Amino acid sequence: VQPSGVIIMAVGADIEQVVVEDNMIGVGDDVEIGDHCPADPAKTVPGSCGCGIPETDLDGDGTPNCNDQCPQDPTKVAPRLCGCGVADKDSDGDGIVDCQDGCPQDAAKTGAGQCGCGSVDVDSDADGVADCLDGCPKDGSKDNPGVCGCGHGDNDTDGDGTPDCNDKCPDNSDKVAPGICGCQASDTDSDGDGALDCEDLCPADAQKLAPGKCGCGAADVDSDGDGVLDCNDLCPDDAKKSHSVGDCGCGLTEIDSDRDGQKDCMDGCPHDFLKENPGVCGCGKQDRDTDGDHTPDCVDFCKNDASKTEPGVCGCGNPDIDRDADGTPDCQDRCPDDAKKREPGICGCGVSE
Repeated sequence: VQPSGVIIMAVGADIEQVVVEDNMIGVGDDVEIGDHCPADPAKTVPGSCGCGIPETDLDGDGTPNCNDQCPQDPTKVAPRLCGCGVADKDSDGDGIVDCQDGCPQDAAKTGAGQCGCGSVDVDSDADGVADCLDGCPKDGSKDNPGVCGCGHGDNDTDGDGTPDCNDKCPDNSDKVAPGICGCQASDTDSDGDGALDCEDLCPADAQKLAPGKCGCGAADVDSDGDGVLDCNDLCPDDAKKSHSVGDCGCGLTEIDSDRDGQKDCMDGCPHDFLKENPGVCGCGKQDRDTDGDHTPDCVDFCKNDASKTEPGVCGCGNPDIDRDADGTPDCQDRCPDDAKKREPGICGCGVSE
C-alpha cells in the first residue's frame, strides 16, 4: 500500500495498480490512478480533515485535531459545561457539575451562603442572620446576647447607661437600685443629720426628724421653764409671761408700785405717787416754782425772787444792777450813778475829788 492510497498487487507475473476509492477497489484498466489533494504536498487524498489540513491528533484520543474541540484533552472532544481540561464531574450528585458548584462536596448546596459548605443556612428566628452566625438563633430581635442575654432586650429606659435587665430602677436615671428610699426618691440627707430625706420629716433641719409642736426649723425648747415652748411663748426668756407681752413687754412686770395708775414700766417715778416722770427735780421731789419764774425751787437758789435764780453778788431779793456801768453792782456801789466813783469820798458822789 502506497501513501497515496494506491495498492500494488502482483497478479501472476504482472503487477497491477489497485486504487482504493470510496471503499471500492478498482483493478486493472478500471482504476484511475491520480492525486486528489494536488495542492497539498502532504496528502493525496482528503482524509478526515480534508486537503491542506494535517490529520494530526495531539492528545492521542483517536480524533484528529481538526475534529477535536479539545485537541489537548484526551478525555474530551468538546468543551461541554466545564471547558477543555476540566472534567464535567458531579462529585456530590446534585445535578450541578463541580466546575459550576460552589460546594462540590455538598449535595444540599451550590454556594457557600452564610454558613459555608457542609452547613445548612437555617434562620430559625427569621431575622435575616443564619443560625451559624446568630448568637441568639431563637431571638428575632437580637443576633448576639449583649448584656441581658438572648430573649431579653438591652433596653435602657431611663438612659442612665445601665440596661433595664440590670437596673432595678429602670425609670429613674439617678438610681440603679431602690436603696433605702425606693426608686422614685433620692437617698439624700440634705441636713446631714444621719437620716435620709425620705425618712426625715424635717429634711432641712439637722436638729429634728419630725416637726414636733414647733415645726421644722424651730426647736421644741422651753428656755424660761414656764411650761410653754419658745415657739408659742411671746416671752421665751421670761418665765412670768408667755401668752402676752402685756403693757410693759417681756422681762418687765406689770406692777404699779406707787399705785398712781401708771405701771412701773411706763412710770418715770414708779415709787412717787405724785409724779410719772422725774421732771427737773427728780422723783420724790416736787417741781414747785414758788416765785413763778419758771425755774423749779429745787434748782432755784432764789426761790422767792422771781427775777433771780442765783443770789449773785447782791443776794436774793436784790437785783445785781450796775446803773453807772462801772463794773460794780449798785448794792456795793455807794455812788451807783457815778461811773467814776464807788465811794462818796470827801466831795461826794458826782463830784470829782
